[in-house]
Amino acid sequence: MNYDVYIPVHSPSRVVVRASTYISATGSILGILAKHIKMTQDEKIVQQVRDLNLGPLALLVELIRRHKTSPL
Repeated sequence: MNYDVYIPVHSPSRVVVRASTYISATGSILGILAKHIKMTQDEKIVQQVRDLNLGPLALLVELIRRHKTSPL
């Protein structure tokens, strides 16, 4: 699976995902991000976003938005 994810530092809400293969919202993106999750708060965020049933791009934007605003 080939895909590029570009997240500008100055604007985390502007995310561009270019996919040569369709990335399923509940599979690949959550799977990739879940591998790097260490804190309980992050696990709750992922579950809440997964329950929204968003498309791949909207899902990634929402995960980033919630992660940036969550307390450390």
